[in-house]
Amino acid sequence: MLWESKINNRIAKVFDFITSVLSITFVIILWKYLWRDNPNQDDILELLFNRNFYILVLFSGFVFVYLYDSNKAYNFKRFTSLSNEFKICFKVIIIGTLIEFFLLYVLGIYIPRSIFLLLLVSNIFFFLSQKTLMVYAAKYYRKHSRKINVIVIGTGGRTKKIINLTERKYDLLINVIGILTKDDEKIGNLIEGKKIIGNYSNLAEVLKKYNPEEVIITLNSDKFSTFKE
Repeated sequence: MLWESKINNRIAKVFDFITSVLSITFVIILWKYLWRDNPNQDDILELLFNRNFYILVLFSGFVFVYLYDSNKAYNFKRFTSLSNEFKICFKVIIIGTLIEFFLLYVLGIYIPRSIFLLLLVSNIFFFLSQKTLMVYAAKYYRKHSRKINVIVIGTGGRTKKIINLTERKYDLLINVIGILTKDDEKIGNLIEGKKIIGNYSNLAEVLKKYNPEEVIITLNSDKFSTFKE
């Protein structure tokens, strides 16, 4: 799975951290420079030399990473579903925005209460945009990544479900290269676009010829016991 790697999880956390920093920095600068009656460029310079500002943005980044982590956003299913990402996002964003707004007062970076709505909207925009890009990037990567070549033993409904699942779920990284059957008359037929390439009574010969990396058995228990014999 793409996101089982600790390195990939750390990359996801870094992106969440950066997104949080960009969002809150954007809101503060927008208020300091554009929304005031007499905008002054010195306000921005003062902000850049304000230690509390850096404490705020760094702490905010860590808060969002922690919230995503506590909501199990960094497990192996990361970036497999845009709807799941959005569900997690909205929950995290509401809590994270409340914490950010509280920190603004604690650190003495005063902004009016009306800015809370802007901060919420900004977080929604930045995070949902990031998640959308990451989901599509992950899907593209999975679709074009090297897949594990497998042979499926059995021609029933379970085989059809497995083939359909591997075609829909790119994160499985499985490529069905052939199907084995008990009935020689079925050899050459297609199941969900995958060819029946042989009889599983000649499994050793098939494995030698096609050299799959894994074998999936979809037979039920009674047929499987016969197959083992």
